[in-house]
Order: sequence, then structure tokens, then C-alpha cells
Amino acid sequence: MKSKTLTMAMVVFSLLITLTPATAQQVTTSSDWSSVTSISTGEKLSIELKDGKKLKGRVRAVTDSLATLERDSKTTDVSRDSIARVYRMAGSAGKSVGKAAAIGAAIGGGVGVGLGIASGGYEDLGKGEIAAILGGVGAGLGAGIGAIVGGLGSKEKRVLIYESK
Repeated sequence: MKSKTLTMAMVVFSLLITLTPATAQQVTTSSDWSSVTSISTGEKLSIELKDGKKLKGRVRAVTDSLATLERDSKTTDVSRDSIARVYRMAGSAGKSVGKAAAIGAAIGGGVGVGLGIASGGYEDLGKGEIAAILGGVGAGLGAGIGAIVGGLGSKEKRVLIYESK
């Protein structure tokens, strides 16, 4: 009975550590310039020009005919007529790594403690000792896996908000 419980718990643990939350973001591409003019000052944008060049920076100002970006204390004015696509930069690198590691540690620790309690004792070790050992190992593994997953998923993503006709 103990080996079946342990095997089942290991399967559940394996499934939990391999699952990553997927968030679906529905984006509607607009050819309406108002989606660009509604952007707040300071937001990050990536602009693709019709000649193939790409510009990245923070919004300084947007008018009906011009977008002004700031990067490294330099401003660049881009005419609306020369813009092919405008992307809003969503997310930022590094912010979710710690959070993902903490979530992974909590899940791993919980699963490890659960496994320790379900397994009973082992030779000279009681349930509490096994639970503590497996909880610590699970927390360490979960934190590592969470950090890796958080690092992979924390890159800035481009969300298309405008495309010229």
C-alpha cells in the first residue's frame, strides 16, 4: 500500500512541476491611429518602419501625425506615414523569476511534505522526519524549476497595437 501511495504521489508531483500557467492574451490589430495616441507617456514601444528599420523606446509624445520616442536621453520623431507597425512592449525581464521560484518552492514543499506523510516511516525515521526531509527537497527542486520557468517566460513580449493599411 505504501509503494502505491508513494508512486501516485510521485506522479502527481511530476505533473505539478511540469505544468506552467499559460495566459492567453487576445489581441486585436487595429489600423486606427487612435490606439497609438491613447498610449500613456513613458510606456515602452517598438516601431517597425516601412523601410524595415526598427525603433524601440519610451513614448515621449504622440500626435495625429507624429510619434516621439525617447531612448538613452535622445528623442526620435517618427512620422505616422513612415510607420508600418507599432507594438506595445508587455512584461519585463527578471520581474517574475523570484515570484515563480517562490511558487515552485511552495508547491514542491507541499508535495514533499504530503509524500512524507503518505509514506509513513522508513527504518529509524518517523513520519515527521520523512515529511520534513521530503518537504525540504521538494521546496528546493520546486524553487529551481520555478526560477527556470520564470526566467524563460519573463521576456518582454511585443503586442501589436497598430498596423498601417
